[in-house]
Amino acid sequence: MRTILLTTFLALICFTAFSQKNMDDVVYLKNGSKVKGTIIQLYPDSIVQIKQLDGSMWFFLMKDISLIAKEDNIKPRHLITDGKGFQLGVEAGFLIGTGGVEKNSPFGIHAIGSYRIIPNFAAGLGAGLEFLNHTLLPIYIDMRYYMNKKFYSPYLFVQGGVILPLDKEYNIEWNTTYKAKPGYMINPGIGILFPMNEKTALSISFSYRYNEFSYERITPKLPDYTRIEQMNRFNLKFGFLIR
Repeated sequence: MRTILLTTFLALICFTAFSQKNMDDVVYLKNGSKVKGTIIQLYPDSIVQIKQLDGSMWFFLMKDISLIAKEDNIKPRHLITDGKGFQLGVEAGFLIGTGGVEKNSPFGIHAIGSYRIIPNFAAGLGAGLEFLNHTLLPIYIDMRYYMNKKFYSPYLFVQGGVILPLDKEYNIEWNTTYKAKPGYMINPGIGILFPMNEKTALSISFSYRYNEFSYERITPKLPDYTRIEQMNRFNLKFGFLIR
């Protein structure tokens, strides 16, 4: 009688332990294989019934089992930073500050296609549409270094390239007209990824943005006159990444 009570008590303890949240039951067999899922029934002196994640049901004799254990069932959400391959990002944000552009908090949206050369480093090309004092098309090289493989993955990045004006003429000063020439930009910064699953992640970044433009004066005509415009601002962007 004492043996039956002790066996029943141990079975209840095991079954309660196996019911913990965020844990999977794992049955290790003496032949070297293992089955992971949820234990439905456990009889210490006879059999174990376990249900796998795909719904299949398995029965094992206790004499064929070497160990019954628990393992963390939380799927690793850092896989967005693992392995090589292509990735596509879309980012949108605002330029913060007053340096060099009259418009407050100008908006921009960008698309970046890159290749993960090694798990922690990616390089690619980006292009966007920005609305400063006038409409611009930046085209640039984008390089990123991911600092770790944890759920919250900080990264460093630098962007550099040309900026093409989309408007033909600009009235920058009163009663004068200018024609914009292609300029250049550099944008180093830091960001952080918030993976949603193994293939997608949200991101937020903060960077320092420097632009330089030049303008040729059209009317009234002034020979050899070029206007230089510089911009120094911080850039706050929110994005979405997919691999």
